[in-house]
Amino acid sequence: MRVLRHVTIDVVLQQGESVHRTSGCRHVAVAAALWLSMLAQPVLASGVSLRWDDCFQAGGALNRNFACDTDEGSRALVVGVYLTVPVHGMNGAWFVLDLASAGAALPAWWQFVNAGSCRTTSLSPDFATAQSCFDWSEGLATGGLRYEVGFAGPNAARILAAATTAADIFVDLQPGLEYFIFRFRLNNLKTLGAGA
Repeated sequence: MRVLRHVTIDVVLQQGESVHRTSGCRHVAVAAALWLSMLAQPVLASGVSLRWDDCFQAGGALNRNFACDTDEGSRALVVGVYLTVPVHGMNGAWFVLDLASAGAALPAWWQFVNAGSCRTTSLSPDFATAQSCFDWSEGLATGGLRYEVGFAGPNAARILAAATTAADIFVDLQPGLEYFIFRFRLNNLKTLGAGA
C-alpha cells in the first residue's frame, strides 16, 4: 500500500518586490490530515487547493485510489490558489509540498531521486499547462522542481518547485477566481514486475 499520511502545502506568490504566502495541509490519500491557514500578508487568498486531475472548482478529486496494478498511465496533481483580493504585478510562484508515509520508511514508489531508485523519471513538473482554472502566468511560466527524500525522517519527502515569467512580464490576478499554479505528473512506470 502506498498511502501518504500527511501532506503540508506552502505556496508563495511573488508580486514585484512583495511576497505573499499561504499554507496548509490537504488530503491526498485516505489517512491524511486537513489544515489550512494564512501565514503572512492578507492580500493573498482564502485557500490553496491540491487536487488530482483538475482544479478544485472544476471538480478535481480530493482523493485518488490506485490499485498498483499497472505500469501504464499517470496521475496529475494540480496546485491552485483561490484569491479574495486582487494581486497586481505577479511574476513568480514557489511551492513546497511535504509528504509523510504512514510507515516507518517512505515506500520505494515515492522515492524518485535516491540512488538505486527505480522511479527516477516518474515525477515531472508542468508549469505552463493550465487545467480548467485560470493559468496565473497566461502560459508564460517556466520553472524547476527539486525532490528531497528523508528531509524530516526516513518516512518523509519534500517537493520544492518554482515558476516565473520573464523578468519584464507581470500579471494581474483577480479575486473570486481559482488560479492554476503548478501541475505535477506522477507516472506509473515500475509499479509492477522486475525493478519495481
